[in-house]
Amino acid sequence: MTYPSSFPNETEIDFLRLALCDDVAFASRFDLWSRRIVLDDVDYATMRLLPLVYLRTASLGIAGPNHGRLQGVYKLAWVQNQRLLGSLDRVAATSERIGVRMLALKGVPLLALAYKNVGARFLGDADVLIDRHDIKKTIAAMVSDGWTVASDAFPDVAYFSDEQIARITKECCFRDAHGVEIDVHWRLFDATGDDDAVPFDRWWTESLPFSFRGREYRSLSPEDMLLNVIVHGAAHNAHRTLRWVTDAAAIVRSFDVDWDRFVRIAIESRRAIEVRTAVAFLEGHEFLSVPDSVRAFVTMDSTSDAERAAYEIRSNGAHDAFVGFRTLWRAYWRHEAAGSFLGRAWRFIAYVRHARGLENSRELAAYAWGWWKMEVRR
Repeated sequence: MTYPSSFPNETEIDFLRLALCDDVAFASRFDLWSRRIVLDDVDYATMRLLPLVYLRTASLGIAGPNHGRLQGVYKLAWVQNQRLLGSLDRVAATSERIGVRMLALKGVPLLALAYKNVGARFLGDADVLIDRHDIKKTIAAMVSDGWTVASDAFPDVAYFSDEQIARITKECCFRDAHGVEIDVHWRLFDATGDDDAVPFDRWWTESLPFSFRGREYRSLSPEDMLLNVIVHGAAHNAHRTLRWVTDAAAIVRSFDVDWDRFVRIAIESRRAIEVRTAVAFLEGHEFLSVPDSVRAFVTMDSTSDAERAAYEIRSNGAHDAFVGFRTLWRAYWRHEAAGSFLGRAWRFIAYVRHARGLENSRELAAYAWGWWKMEVRR
């Protein structure tokens, strides 16, 4: 199987084998890695997983020439994550005050439930999921509590928090005075302009309670958590997100995953192609093992040409401006007010300016020209 460019390359796969191998193999793998690695040259995605390697050395009593620096990276992750968790506490308190149900996503519940260590890996931000019907009051409450809207797609909060516009994008990023970022999602996956394939109540009903730093939270079920990690990991990112591999392995090792349900929700969520590709990669490199029924699903070739094309765009890194433009066009055309073709097309210009935070048509023209030159170079 050919994997997308967003997946780990051979060098990164070797590092992941070190991070995920059993205790018997770890010592020799770590010794080989330590002798050939230059920590100053480690790429961003690998650096963010170095705390996992440090924790393995600490638990096995292994020291080496890089022991002190690895310990320093772990301590940095621990401190930064603690600060992020403090900010998340504020958001959780706000959601309780305004009566909004909130699910913690990705990194935070993984640290609590799977890694069981606050510094096990770096958290770039914290992600939460709310019901899309609670968008307006959540944004208003966050802004009132001192958070700044940091999403490019939300230059005008009042305009883009409208119920109609809420179907276009999946999240809004907020930043506090210390630079900590919280992503508030109302869709679990990328927006397509369609209504959600899965309603929030389904995520909530199947969710897991957990405690972290003295506060009660809820997270996705193990199967939903694994699906979210896989889909998010498959998406193109400027920094290759290796952590989806260790996160998936940690979930499978920490929970009794209902694999039949996992396949069912992958189909229900219209993410079968992501699951087939990711599971083939994970099992092919022996990062995890799945039952025969899942292997049969992985080898099943029922993906349409349209689904495959959309997946290739998401995972192979078509220019973000192009993908965003296409998504905006589709959403706008389906959900904006009716009118003549020319009238709706003309109003789309103002719509794009709002979505990209551009002040006037001159900035829009410069933005379009810059994107065109980028595409030509590609």
